[in-house]
Amino acid sequence: MSEVTLHPVWKQAVSAFLAAGFADGYVVAREWFELQFGMSQASDSMRLDAYQARQLTWLENIEALRRELLEKHRIYLENVYGSGYRIVPPAEQTGATKARFEREVKKEFRRAALGFKNIRHEALTDAQRQENLDAVVKLSQIASMRKALR
Repeated sequence: MSEVTLHPVWKQAVSAFLAAGFADGYVVAREWFELQFGMSQASDSMRLDAYQARQLTWLENIEALRRELLEKHRIYLENVYGSGYRIVPPAEQTGATKARFEREVKKEFRRAALGFKNIRHEALTDAQRQENLDAVVKLSQIASMRKALR
């Protein structure tokens, strides 16, 4: 009797992950995930378009796997830069989630501030300038509230 292969490939990787019985706190190497996704190693000789396609495939698979593990199995994976993904123990999950949230919010605040600040004001009508100014003020107020909550 042959084994059933799940599709898309990330579903098969979830099954393999659960079967491996990794312990909380363990860092699963990126190479392990690449093997499960059937991905070849990236190389310096790889063409740019092939590398970009590989990265897109990687992101689609790893994000789907992480979401499935979190939502269906309550296993939270955090990226360990240059190594792989760490299985966050439940006692650390709230802190890890909060830290990730804060990083993402900070990035989005910076992006919004750049977009509001670096506008060609001379090309705006008075109403559009006022709309931009209102948005800057609102962002500043939200940022102040965010700092007060920390």
